[in-house]
Amino acid sequence: MSDTIDIERYLAKRDPDLGRAIGIVRASKGGPLRPPPSKDNAFQALVRAVIYQRTSESSGATVYAHLKKIAKGKLKPANVLSLTEPQIQKAGMSGSKAAYVLNVARWFDANPATAKKLRSMPDEKVIDELTTIQGIGLWSVNVLLVFNFGRLDVAPAPDAVIRGVASIIYGLRSLPSVEFVEKKIDTWRPYRSIATMYLYQTGKLKLTKADIRRGRSALDEAGLRSGT
Repeated sequence: MSDTIDIERYLAKRDPDLGRAIGIVRASKGGPLRPPPSKDNAFQALVRAVIYQRTSESSGATVYAHLKKIAKGKLKPANVLSLTEPQIQKAGMSGSKAAYVLNVARWFDANPATAKKLRSMPDEKVIDELTTIQGIGLWSVNVLLVFNFGRLDVAPAPDAVIRGVASIIYGLRSLPSVEFVEKKIDTWRPYRSIATMYLYQTGKLKLTKADIRRGRSALDEAGLRSGT
């Protein structure tokens, strides 16, 4: 279905406010947003999610690369388990993140059969399994589902970040309630992952409520006026 349908047009029809944000982001990025292909296995992807949480992509990539070197070039549960928490911290991460990385390695080492089945499991089952790991929450598992498993209809957690961007897209004076956001998220089926990617990019581009009303960013409008 996703190969033949215009996902952005579908989402814009279901949610016109989101559609305006999609138009701005798509113009800024030069095309539609899709989860990029991933070469990571599930263990590597979840470790990457832990490292990237609350940090920039460039910083996360640097830490991940350093961890690979410390773990003898390839991230495997056994390699990581051979390291101590202080050794993992030397990759450039906090003590808590180092502990979470070890927790992930312990789970994959102890549950190889379940780990092999993760890709074929429904979203809810994957979430139930992996959130038993201390330090792994819904955000980390969603990253795995979307960017490693390529699932297009993963519901985002209506956290403060999502609610903050929603207040911009829908022109609200304050953070919307969780219930408000959940209703909006439900209208994005079966492409909730794609819609969420546009929400995050709306935040990264620092779009304003005025930008959304105009259907273009202030930078785009300045370019139009100057003829560039």
